[in-house]
Amino acid sequence: MWTQNEIWIYLIATIFMGLATFGAVLVALFGKKFYPPQLEITLPNPFGELTKWEKDGKGHGARFYHARVINTRRWSPASNVSLHLIAVEEERSDHSFSDDWKGDVQLKWKHPGHYPQPSYIGKPVDYDLVSVDAGHFVSLHPIAAASTLNRVRTEKFRVRVWLQARATESDSPVVIVETSWDGTWIESSEEMNKHFIIKIVDVISP
Repeated sequence: MWTQNEIWIYLIATIFMGLATFGAVLVALFGKKFYPPQLEITLPNPFGELTKWEKDGKGHGARFYHARVINTRRWSPASNVSLHLIAVEEERSDHSFSDDWKGDVQLKWKHPGHYPQPSYIGKPVDYDLVSVDAGHFVSLHPIAAASTLNRVRTEKFRVRVWLQARATESDSPVVIVETSWDGTWIESSEEMNKHFIIKIVDVISP
């Protein structure tokens, strides 16, 4: 026979378990509606990542700069996340910026040949944004781009690219990233950072 105290403890435990189960069901059914994923775009490393390889017996090098998508509500995973390039502005002779291209293309997931892109995003994920190589080619990295988008530059420049991360549940603010290059290639990270500069200059709420 149970004592009265044991009966009360059992009843209280049963009630708490029921409330926890009910709460979990509510979160599963309605959590993303009221608390959708909260996406943000950052630049993880202004020095970029140096990559080296050999082709036809010759050494090649390039530095890749990435954009990182962060879900600040990791408990509310984002599904079908993609990073979009929606505009490119180029500096004019008077140092103002004018539209060079407008559209909507997805950027490449970092190392797509080695790591499959996850279906749901909780922790941060990186995308290839721009690269510069020893041959003095600076390239944007869309999955596929319209012919009107100038993906490759070979001379010094200063441009601003507009980015937005999108998921089934929500979109990030639009982030404007400014990139400038004086035409110099140096393998050293510290030295190259003096010649190739990438930074966020504005964030626009959706």
